[in-house]
Amino acid sequence: MPARLDVCAGAAPGAELPGRADGFSFRLLGLVGLEDPVRPGVPDAIAECRSAGIRVVLITGDAPGTARAIARHIGLRADPVITGVELQALDDAALRECAR
Repeated sequence: MPARLDVCAGAAPGAELPGRADGFSFRLLGLVGLEDPVRPGVPDAIAECRSAGIRVVLITGDAPGTARAIARHIGLRADPVITGVELQALDDAALRECAR
């Protein structure tokens, strides 16, 4: 899925570096585009698993919006999406229910 990375140069107003990014004055230098495409056979493999009665889920470290886009692209339901923080907050019973 495509991603965009802004490349900037930052200048600090004093001799010491600010403790936070908003303490810098940034100047945009350019953009970098990245893409990690889904392998061509993935949507067909998922469809084949489904036809064999296998439930397929997507587990990724990507951001929720990226996970949804990937899921739609490969033929999976795009919701629900559960973040790592939300997953860690579940007790055992809620985790079992969520996994269903």
